[in-house]
Amino acid sequence: MPTKHNGNVPLALNPGQDIKVIFAAPQRHSGSYQVSGISVFQRNYYDTANGRLQISLCNNQHHCVTGSRDLSTSSNNAMFYIPFKKSLSIQKGTPLQVSILHVGGTKPEALWLWPSDPLHPQHIEGINGKTIAGRSLQLELFFPQQVTLHKVYADKILNIYALPHPAPYYTFTGPDCTIQSSSLDQLQVTCTKPTTLVRRELYMPGWSVRDNGRVQPVKLDQDVFQKTDLDVGVHHLQFYFAPPYIQYGWISFVTGLFGILVSLFVAILSWRRSFTKQSDNENLHYG
Repeated sequence: MPTKHNGNVPLALNPGQDIKVIFAAPQRHSGSYQVSGISVFQRNYYDTANGRLQISLCNNQHHCVTGSRDLSTSSNNAMFYIPFKKSLSIQKGTPLQVSILHVGGTKPEALWLWPSDPLHPQHIEGINGKTIAGRSLQLELFFPQQVTLHKVYADKILNIYALPHPAPYYTFTGPDCTIQSSSLDQLQVTCTKPTTLVRRELYMPGWSVRDNGRVQPVKLDQDVFQKTDLDVGVHHLQFYFAPPYIQYGWISFVTGLFGILVSLFVAILSWRRSFTKQSDNENLHYG
């Protein structure tokens, strides 16, 4: 929804708090259309907000859809996209109600409020039902045809597409962990409660992780990715891969190398004996 471009202020949402926004459905070419998701401009306090942001959208017939995403997947001071579990049919110009709830977690999230645009007014019921006059959220509705794949590479053999709104490489099943540093194979996190770390790397037998130096297995997540359980405390994690039965491969390699060295030693020894015998024969002949 259009807003003015300056004068914005944050509205903090602590866990369990919610706000409601009522506005008119955007004017589009057709009388009715489907909405598959929504995004809101938010602030996660420099990646410290945790829990989930849940958004419900209701049309003028009181039909509603809901979606949520983990706030650890959001970016600070940016639009945060949340897909709905199913699409909602709406009529242009009819009133829509959006409810935004901060679910779980221990630290606040914030929604940015801008001075209202008179051409696109919003009615906002803030925390505890208090009306916030003269302010608007920056919202964007998504329609099924908008969720398209972007081609990033193509050749004669294959095409590669980027998925819209990809999830981060590392996420947690709970809101109680904070990432201090990370790379593709190393991670340092602090957890206040037991949780599960999801690493969006293709799972294969042979992956393991060292957690504070202790080796523990990597489990399969959603038939594709990797996950491992974390206890309370600070974790220094290092992921590494060793193909199954690699120990037998190393044994074969060492055995083969030893055989080559023995063969080389025997060949050199045989050559030295042959050379010595030939030299002795020549000395007898000329002696």
